Amino acid sequence: MSGEQARAEIESRIAVEMTAMAAEAMPEARAFARELVRRHGAENVAAVLFYGSCLRNRDPGGLLDFYLLVDDYRGIFGSALLRLGNRLLPPNVLFTRASLEGSELQAKVAVISLDDFARAVGPGARDTTIWARFSQPVAACHVRDEAHARRLAGLLADAIVTATRQLAPLLPERVTARGFWSGLYALTFGAELRAERANRPDLIVEQYPARYEALAVPAIRAAGFEVAGEGEGLKIGIPAAQRRAAARRWRRERLKGKLRNLARLVKAVFTFEGAVDYALWKVERHAGVRVEVSDWQRRHPILAAPKVLWRLYRIGALR
Repeated sequence: MSGEQARAEIESRIAVEMTAMAAEAMPEARAFARELVRRHGAENVAAVLFYGSCLRNRDPGGLLDFYLLVDDYRGIFGSALLRLGNRLLPPNVLFTRASLEGSELQAKVAVISLDDFARAVGPGARDTTIWARFSQPVAACHVRDEAHARRLAGLLADAIVTATRQLAPLLPERVTARGFWSGLYALTFGAELRAERANRPDLIVEQYPARYEALAVPAIRAAGFEVAGEGEGLKIGIPAAQRRAAARRWRRERLKGKLRNLARLVKAVFTFEGAVDYALWKVERHAGVRVEVSDWQRRHPILAAPKVLWRLYRIGALR
């Protein structure tokens, strides 16, 4: 199988997967996607992607995660400063509530233009935040039309290939298909300010084992690397010099990734209602650590951030 054939296979699989997962997604998520389109305009919303733990666990009581892919930020944000922030460091994040399907639902909605999304998952992208996330399964709960569906499947395939091209040289030469993806996600978590348990990458992969096993070899070949074997015994052929260069680059990118995520946390203060409580909710949900903050810290999140982040680091909630 050539690299082009492998890339085509990935895109074909993703086109089927994103549609099937949308059909199988819980009704609350589909209803919320329709509400987002209604609120922000079908003429501007190219796609609504549902992803994350609530997709995997079918939990409408959690915080639903959506990406809102739009044509123009002006249709979402009245403030020029917010639009600038979304262009410079996408995405902006909105905390949204709605009464749907007989329940009070809440969601974290990340806003990004379709063109910015394409750049974020493309070959030259260094920021792990988007291409790592969208190498995982997503449900395309709304896509404007067939042309956008084809483009979206291609962009999600790009995310898989970019993740593999960036990180395969850092993984062991011999690895199982599932170990390949678990190792890849462990690396990306290490480049972000994430409150995750150590076994989180394994849990992500184990929820869709057949999917990850089927994608491992095509992803490696589409990324331009040689691979032999299948399933339980892959051998990835990457020269030692290329592996050493990738390791040096990753040390820099890992630091840059943490700085980017810190910048996003600061930016979220201005775009995300309840940002402090949301951040602490994520820490408690994923790391099992509860941290209390004062009313003053809620009112002054930027001034409070260094002390709160240091406390989280000291107790092991941030790695």
